[in-house]
Order: sequence, then structure tokens, then C-alpha cells
Amino acid sequence: MYKNRTTNQKLCQWADIAKSSFHYKAHPGPRGMKPSTHTPIGDGCVENAEVVDQIRVILGLDYCVYGYQAMTAELRAMEYIINPKKVYRLMDESHLLFGKKIKTKGKRTFVKYRRIRASRPMEYLCLDIKYANQGLKIVKHNAHIAAANFPQTCTNKPFVLRTFTAI
Repeated sequence: MYKNRTTNQKLCQWADIAKSSFHYKAHPGPRGMKPSTHTPIGDGCVENAEVVDQIRVILGLDYCVYGYQAMTAELRAMEYIINPKKVYRLMDESHLLFGKKIKTKGKRTFVKYRRIRASRPMEYLCLDIKYANQGLKIVKHNAHIAAANFPQTCTNKPFVLRTFTAI
């Protein structure tokens, strides 16, 4: 109605909007570059599906709980030329990311003065054993009794301790 009678600057002033908002045109679809479909490795290039397969192989190893940053370092050691953002995107699309860290708000409450009370012998036992493969031999790391509550009347305590150390 007033477009032919006055300037766009005056119309924007009357409507109390910025000129950039008046001239803005929405873009269809997501902005930015489309994600790449291939990843350079050494002299050639491989499809992203092969990179995801390689990530699955690495995550399938024992005691391998890599996030996207450690996975990026592992892939770069295999001569992939890859960005951490791309590794995050590939792992996210393939549901290979582990749970995010829990961020709490406010003061957290921890368990205080926790005592496990056994009412009879051998009621509560807990082990923390880790094995690491080093070449042809398997080495036991951090094997210890985390908690073993025995009443004073337990006569088989040496047998139980020998059993734990033999594991």
C-alpha cells in the first residue's frame, strides 16, 4: 500500500524492524555445505561406510571404549585424513557414541559412612579383575578383593583368599 509512496527505510522505521529483517529471505533446507560421502586415506579415497566399518572393528576390541576424539586419533594413526567433527557425525549417525557425561546442577549428595554388614560367611564378595593381552601372554592387572566381609568365626578365610589370588 505505502511501498510506492515511500522508501523501504521509512517503512522499516514505522514498523520498528531492522532493514536486514525486511530484506531477509529464508533458505530452503539446512544451511552450509552438504556432508562429504568419501574420506581420504593415504593416496586414495574410501566411502564413509568403510570408515564406519573400521570404527566398528576398533570398538569391537576388548576394553576399547573410545569416544570420537580418541577414535579420531586411532583413525589418523591408520593414515585416514579425517576431522573430529566428521568422526562425531559418522559415529552419531551409526549410533556408536557412548552416553554423554552427566552434568549435575546444584550440590550433589554422595553416600557417606557406607558399611556393608555381612550376617553370615561368604555373604558379600566383590572382585575387580582386568586382563590385558600383551602379545602371546595374558597379564592380570589390578586383581584385588574390593570387598570381602567375613565374620570372625569364618574358618575358611585362608582358602577364600587363596582362591581370589589364584584367579
